[in-house]
Amino acid sequence: MSPDAARARGNASPRAKTADRRGLVIGAERDALRASFGALLRQERRAAGLSQAQLAERAGSTSFGISRLENGHVRPSTSMTWRLARALRGHLGEREAVALDLRLKLAAGSSLRCFSERTHRRRERIAAEVLAGVEPSLAGADPFSTYVLDLLADGS
Repeated sequence: MSPDAARARGNASPRAKTADRRGLVIGAERDALRASFGALLRQERRAAGLSQAQLAERAGSTSFGISRLENGHVRPSTSMTWRLARALRGHLGEREAVALDLRLKLAAGSSLRCFSERTHRRRERIAAEVLAGVEPSLAGADPFSTYVLDLLADGS
């Protein structure tokens, strides 16, 4: 089916599908992503004393890619949040990197892209160890959000 025929039938154009796969963001979602995920990433990068280029090199990205994440132009992926967390906090230990990874994922919210169902057993084990310190009554249906909120409340 030609692109014109697809549009006539109300289907998204091939270009629109490609944009979705790349995680491009427009409108209100961009503003929300910039205010949450982008602001947190920028704050963490500046606190680490890194330029966008330095963070990009550590995270295996480009300065253009980091800029687009900070400005809400693209949706972050689960693998990117982990690479950013390791680049920003890896020198402080794996627990710190896991904590930042969880904060970044929470900040991304529904805009977070997941490419596979593949598990990251090592990170899950460490996250479970970190979460073990949370009171059982607080570890409800969403333990990651609970932990992140506890981190924010403690000023960590």
